[in-house]
Amino acid sequence: MSTASNIKRSILVLSISFTVMVVEILGGYAFNSMALLADGWHMGTHTIAIGITVLAYLYAKNKANDPSFAFGTWKVEILGAYTSALLLIFVGLTMGYESIERLFNPKTIDYGYAIATALIGLLVNALSALILGHHSHDHHHGHTHTVSHSHGHGRADDSDNKSPLETDLNLKAAYIHVITDAITSLLAIIALIAGLLFDWNWMDPLMGIVGSILVLLWSRSLIKQTTSILIDSGAQDETSETLRGKIKHLVTDVSDIQDLRIWRTSNSHYACIIKIQGNADTNVRDHITLALSKLPISYAAIDIDEKVKHQKNSDLLN
Repeated sequence: MSTASNIKRSILVLSISFTVMVVEILGGYAFNSMALLADGWHMGTHTIAIGITVLAYLYAKNKANDPSFAFGTWKVEILGAYTSALLLIFVGLTMGYESIERLFNPKTIDYGYAIATALIGLLVNALSALILGHHSHDHHHGHTHTVSHSHGHGRADDSDNKSPLETDLNLKAAYIHVITDAITSLLAIIALIAGLLFDWNWMDPLMGIVGSILVLLWSRSLIKQTTSILIDSGAQDETSETLRGKIKHLVTDVSDIQDLRIWRTSNSHYACIIKIQGNADTNVRDHITLALSKLPISYAAIDIDEKVKHQKNSDLLN
């Protein structure tokens, strides 16, 4: 899935969210509906989150050829996802606080306006989720470059066949925002109908607490994923571990590996540093370069340690 496609879909969702936000806020003031006004401002936080996603995409695209970004601008998008996750935590905590307060200090609910507002929110967020989660098959393939004075084309890997939500954390952050909004709207509808039919006023704040817990759990997961990438900590995903295994298998056929480091440079491509011990034979270097060109590696630094060779030459001289 190309980044251009993700940008277009994010901008479309941003436009929908902003329009609904304006309509609900104006309608809230016009009809003196607190429920409509509250949902409008809540849609405002949603709009800000999607806006962060779009800005991260556009900035990364604008700086794509800037040499000051050593390994590209992909981490700008991850930073956008991380920021969205922080906003999600704020939303979750606010929802939880207000719901607990309403549980002990219930207020009169205008069920007609409230249910209509929740239905609007559910429909808008369901549409947004469908737009962001749509998986087309216009795959985008990258190029592989290695520091070993040889260049090649990266072969498509399994990540090209994955949903964009599995590889693009910036898009995933926006998707989580609309999904959490949709679920909270659904929970609100259930609670409001129960309150209207059975006079269970406690259902509304209770569902708010459930919704806040879901938001916090999802935001925690997103922060864990984005933080790992931002600080280059440990194995970032299953693909990087699979690549590690493949590289070890390919390299150990011709040399011994002293060190191997892998990290992501885009949604579906990786970089690596390989330090091997052995003879600086051109054939060995060419063999490793050719092997890496068949993997989704966008950058590879190959360092050959010739200490063993130098030691043997010294022993012969003595």
